[in-house]
Amino acid sequence: MNAVRAILACVAILSFTAKAGAASFPVNFDLNTGTSQLTLALTANGNPLGTGKISFASGNLSSTVEQTGTTPPVVSLTSNGGMLDANDFSIPTILGNLSVTNPIITIGSSGPLPNTTASNPGLLDLGGLPISITSGIVKLGASTIADFSTSPASFTVPAGTLGDINETGGPATYDVNLLIPVSVSGSTTADIGVVLTIGYNLAGSLGFAGVKSIPEPGSVVLAAIGLAGLLPWGARRFRKLRAH
Repeated sequence: MNAVRAILACVAILSFTAKAGAASFPVNFDLNTGTSQLTLALTANGNPLGTGKISFASGNLSSTVEQTGTTPPVVSLTSNGGMLDANDFSIPTILGNLSVTNPIITIGSSGPLPNTTASNPGLLDLGGLPISITSGIVKLGASTIADFSTSPASFTVPAGTLGDINETGGPATYDVNLLIPVSVSGSTTADIGVVLTIGYNLAGSLGFAGVKSIPEPGSVVLAAIGLAGLLPWGARRFRKLRAH
């Protein structure tokens, strides 16, 4: 009888956590390569140098989606890290062709990133999310001006940068869509026989799609039975410790 009561109690606790209260679920996002694109604008000593488009071959982002409430729940997100594989690209400039080969962008761990509107769809504050260019050789003409595999470029998304999150579907699986805006500016120096200050502005958006799965009631019951099975062992262990 005690075992039955323990199982029922565990089922009630797990069911409440998964359905009514706060709950967390792993979501692996895939980059939407058809809609994700960045624009890179370059200057040399303050003068326009050239503009090009950056597209992507693939990408992923591992995350934990936290939800509160129901129908529909308010969702926030914790980034567990990801990697974006960009296509090689080139930009014609008055100083020669600027080419970038094997560019890779890494998204670091951060969060939870709060839902600022407490709604679904909602807006996430992406402040603190680390983004780095961890691979890519940049050449201007025949001169290599940057190698990100040896000298990564790292950025932190400023507070107040808002990304879209939207969850639809149910009751067992939900589609989760995430849109991360990108706006990064900076400068570096390049020695091509003469030292230049190369300014850059990177802007655009990254779209991700993932699936959140809710455990079926049978899985909840099995988990409860497993927890209940540990109760007698825990009680015996506690009595032994007290005896000593």
